[in-house]
Amino acid sequence: MAACGGQDSAHRQIGRSGEGPIHSMPSRPTGPPQAFESLTSLEITSPGKTLPEELALGTDLVYQHASKFSDGGTGGIVAFRLSDGKEVWRVPVPDMVTLFTTGRTTPRISGRAVVSAFPISTRGEGTLAGRYSIRVAAYDAATGGQIWATEVAKGNGSYQDTDLGLPDVVGADDQHVLVTTGEHDEDIVSALIDVRNGAVIWEDQGLRAIDLEPHTVVGMRGRRVVGKSTTDGRQLWQRQVSLVMPSPDPGPGLTHVAGTPEGGRPLEVASLFLDPATGRIKLTLDGPSHECLYDRQSTAVCSGSGIVAAIDLATARRLWQLPDKAANRKAPTVTAAWRGVVYGEAIDPVVLDARSGKDINTHIGSAPTLVNDQYGLTFDEFSDQVRISRAVG
Repeated sequence: MAACGGQDSAHRQIGRSGEGPIHSMPSRPTGPPQAFESLTSLEITSPGKTLPEELALGTDLVYQHASKFSDGGTGGIVAFRLSDGKEVWRVPVPDMVTLFTTGRTTPRISGRAVVSAFPISTRGEGTLAGRYSIRVAAYDAATGGQIWATEVAKGNGSYQDTDLGLPDVVGADDQHVLVTTGEHDEDIVSALIDVRNGAVIWEDQGLRAIDLEPHTVVGMRGRRVVGKSTTDGRQLWQRQVSLVMPSPDPGPGLTHVAGTPEGGRPLEVASLFLDPATGRIKLTLDGPSHECLYDRQSTAVCSGSGIVAAIDLATARRLWQLPDKAANRKAPTVTAAWRGVVYGEAIDPVVLDARSGKDINTHIGSAPTLVNDQYGLTFDEFSDQVRISRAVG
């Protein structure tokens, strides 16, 4: 994927926050945006993924992994300014074409740092095999300067000869970075890293990490879902789940997996929301395919199996659900959630109250896929561009 021409959001968990050059914007009402007007665009060739899988949105910058730069240079991490779509900085990364044309590739933002993970190999010679590892590196979000780099999942031979698969930065907060890699159970490795200095806190062969919480890492080990201490890697709990599959993180305080809990009906897969501290199932939604978005306050909005449901993260209580036949309301296609509101497409682009599900505004211009207090981003597949809109209401 090639990128040219934008920049950064605030999110403690799953890293979307950062700092960059500040550019004055016309004043607008405070609070989450409820209307947008077109501002500029970024050109991204054949992203093949949704914007949250493609870009990390911060306050004034947006970050992307690009297989090559617009001038033909070796690919890497690139930062764009949201106010005008211009490139601010770039950092080359080895073998970007192979690494970032498949798999989950979004950079993660932790405080003032942008974090990335990628494989590196030392070529063998004669009968001496090479060595490989996963390099995890943090860069200054404003300038791209490297803050630290560390290597995990080290082994003999070349990376191409292993089944490590593509590394994924599962999450980043103000203390930790969580990375996992591996295609098969015997090759999976996860590592927890101190975001301040790159020190490896622990590394676990056989654990596929899926969620980073302040005190717990949740992961899959075969058919078991397990919780491990972020302090020393001790296993805190485990739960047997058949057909378990990781699902997008709904926000702090809940871990989302698709599977059949122990004692459940075989092959009847549901969306399970677990307490990451204990492993207890706090809520079940019928159907395995729910995608959840965290509004950065207190609510997860989940879509799948024909419904949209809002979940209170503190209690796992279902707040509302659409469609509602009695009220003659259909379920929107949810595109984003931010600071207590939900954006989506229904009869018209719409803004809903995340806590009540009520329509707030049906004249928003366009429903963003990524959003912060000043900007909304959407992908236009016809022009192959990411359109940046300014919040005006």
